[in-house]
Amino acid sequence: MKNTFLLLCMFLTSCTLLMPPCTLVAHTGINVLAVDARTGEEITEGLAGVIRDGSYVEKLSVSGHRLSGAWQYAGTYEVKITAPGYTSWVQEGVKVKKKRCSFVSPVNLTARLRRG
Repeated sequence: MKNTFLLLCMFLTSCTLLMPPCTLVAHTGINVLAVDARTGEEITEGLAGVIRDGSYVEKLSVSGHRLSGAWQYAGTYEVKITAPGYTSWVQEGVKVKKKRCSFVSPVNLTARLRRG
């Protein structure tokens, strides 16, 4: 009985080392930095964005010149970024992959918006 308990403890310990426990922290699947295509300066005024995966549509959260979304949602997205005085920036086929523990691997994009 004692040996069985020791073997079980060793097995559980090795599994924990190989596969760390999951946390409760949520991750964004898509992060976008918006910049002026000509100057490279960050755009902050009136910045907005939307992502779409089939019938799923989400408005991106904006913080300064960065937009983020797809919280914990894997999928293949179309990303659209807009700002006053600029033509819309669209990127299709952005793949967010699922990882262990329902997490996603973040995709970081740079939206180079053109004046127009």
